[in-house]
Amino acid sequence: GLTPWQSGLALTGAALVWSACSVINSRLDERTQGSLRPFVTGAGAALIALSLALTGLLIHAPLPAWTVGVAWALGGAGMGFAFQSHTLVVLKQAPEGQEGLVSGNLQLADMLGSALGAGLAGALVAQIGVGLGSGWFLGLAAAVAGLAVVASPRLRG
Repeated sequence: GLTPWQSGLALTGAALVWSACSVINSRLDERTQGSLRPFVTGAGAALIALSLALTGLLIHAPLPAWTVGVAWALGGAGMGFAFQSHTLVVLKQAPEGQEGLVSGNLQLADMLGSALGAGLAGALVAQIGVGLGSGWFLGLAAAVAGLAVVASPRLRG
């Protein structure tokens, strides 16, 4: 029920929060030499899971639409804290001279995950409708983010 301007404002806010938290995470990671990386990544993944779960609930709740924008901003913060950590770890562990190959594989995995997620979401929406399909997909995505929280302590500093 939002105008394109209102929807764009919510997405822009989330993108700005993502960027700001990514800068904060980068500086924190540099200062602590990665010692807090597992905790920060887990916290970021938890924020993503919370954001997705809240969005799934809020799209069905009789609350103002701006509350979904706040949920997306939480997700943006989580992405800023969690997203770059796996890249840092994988590239630092790459064998010398194989950094380009590893970087390409990371990009492939990121794009494949996005495509699979979009395909699954589209299939759910096509089968059970926008409201119910979106809710199920957001719940499944929140569960996947929850798995990232569980896996985050395995990251090396």
